[in-house]
Amino acid sequence: MVDRLPEELLEQANLLVTLPPNQANLRRAVSTAYYGLFHLLIRSAVMKWSDPLHQARIARMFEHERMKKICGATIKSIRAAINLDDSNSTEARCRTELITVAQAFILLQQERHNADYNLERPLDRADAMEQVEMSNSAFVSWEVASGSEAAREFLFSLLFKEKERT
Repeated sequence: MVDRLPEELLEQANLLVTLPPNQANLRRAVSTAYYGLFHLLIRSAVMKWSDPLHQARIARMFEHERMKKICGATIKSIRAAINLDDSNSTEARCRTELITVAQAFILLQQERHNADYNLERPLDRADAMEQVEMSNSAFVSWEVASGSEAAREFLFSLLFKEKERT
């Protein structure tokens, strides 16, 4: 498993948006920003296992579409469970940050798809920079949320189907 791959992908995305704003650089920046977040979540989940052989095998089990669906369900679940009485608690802040991560994942996945496959619409530098910044923000939000119970449940849900959990 490549330990720093998510950060390296994010660094690459940040670099690509500073290069001459041709379609190849801008589209690769958006795609790379998404993959940075994708691999950040995968790494966070697989690091729960101590055996590196298991980590590599588990990492290959993640599916883009499933992760997107879980992100949507997580957003709905957290919003439905937010208790205004504990809005200043650490766990409440972590849940809010987790919503930021989940929203970014959904939006970046769609933008990556557009960047990679929708060649009818040119991508401009401002749009690419916005997507890369969204990924940067998601990394920061994940740092805040990652140790929380909500984040552990989120990671578990990304990998295991609900029927397998009962």
